[in-house]
Amino acid sequence: MDELIIGTRGDRLSIWQANHIKQLLKHHYPDMNIRMKIIKTRGDQLSEYPLSNLDRKGLFTAELEHQLLNNQIQMAVHNALNIDISLAPGLTLAGYPKRQSAEEAFVSYKWAELDELPPSPVIATSNILRRIQFHQKYPKTRFVGLQGHFNSRIFKLKNQKWDGLITEYANVERTSVQKVHVITFDVESFVPSIGQGAIGIEISTYNDEIRELLEPILDKETNICVSLERKIYRDLFRLNDRLIIGANVRMEDNTIKIVVFVASPEGKPSLKKTKKGKPEEADKLITALVDAFKAENVADW
Repeated sequence: MDELIIGTRGDRLSIWQANHIKQLLKHHYPDMNIRMKIIKTRGDQLSEYPLSNLDRKGLFTAELEHQLLNNQIQMAVHNALNIDISLAPGLTLAGYPKRQSAEEAFVSYKWAELDELPPSPVIATSNILRRIQFHQKYPKTRFVGLQGHFNSRIFKLKNQKWDGLITEYANVERTSVQKVHVITFDVESFVPSIGQGAIGIEISTYNDEIRELLEPILDKETNICVSLERKIYRDLFRLNDRLIIGANVRMEDNTIKIVVFVASPEGKPSLKKTKKGKPEEADKLITALVDAFKAENVADW
C-alpha cells in the first residue's frame, strides 16, 4: 500500500484520536506513509445547537462513512460514543485499541470537591443520561445546555458562572486540560454511555488488507467489552426506543462485570442492575439483565 489515509473530524480531540491511531500503526509499520484527512460533519456544522434537539443518527459520522464507501479514505476514526448501533451497508467496525478510562468526570474551576458545591449548583451538560444521574445525587441542580467541541466547552466553563461541567474523563486525559479540578465517578455509581473512553475504527467490510493491517493495534478485551455494551443498548432500545441507557462492561481478574442504568426521558422511573460472571457467560448474563429490565416493565416507560 503506497499511502494510508485516516479520516477524522477536525476538532482537537478528534485529531488526537486519529493521531493516536497513526502512532500505533507507525510502531508496527514504520515505513508506511500515513496521513490524516480532516472531514467536516453535520455535527460540526451544527455545533452550537443543543444535541438533544438534533437527529443523532450519523451526526458525527455520516460524512466520514461516505468517503469510506467511495474509497477516499481507508479508515475512519471515531469516538466510540458517536458510532451508530446500525452501520451503513458495506461498512464494519474493525475494532478498538485499548480503552482508556470509561468514567465520567466533574470538571470545575471553582470547586475541588463535590462536598463544596453550593445547595443549588449550576452544572453544564446537554447529555440526558448525565443530567438524570447527577440530579439523583444533587436534586437541586440547575442544568445549562452545553454545545461545541470539548475545548470550546472548557473555554465556556472558564468564562461562565457555572459551578462545573460533566464530561468523559478520557477527554480530560487526552487534551491535557490545565488548572482545573477534576473529580471522577466510578462506573457503578455513575454509569457512562456505551463505548465511553474507547476509540472505534470503521472500515469497508470488503477491505481485508486494512482489516489485517489493524490487527496488531486492536485490544481483545476492549473489543469484547464495547461490543457487549452495544448489544445491551440494542436489546434495550428494541424494548423501548425512548429509554435513556447507560452501560459499562469491564473485565477484572477473569471476571466480567456489567452495570446497566435505564431511565425514562423524564428521569423517573429509573433502574440500575448489575451482573458478573465468567467471560464465556457474557451473552447469558446480558440476556438475564435484559429479561430483568423487561420484568420491570421498562417497555412501557
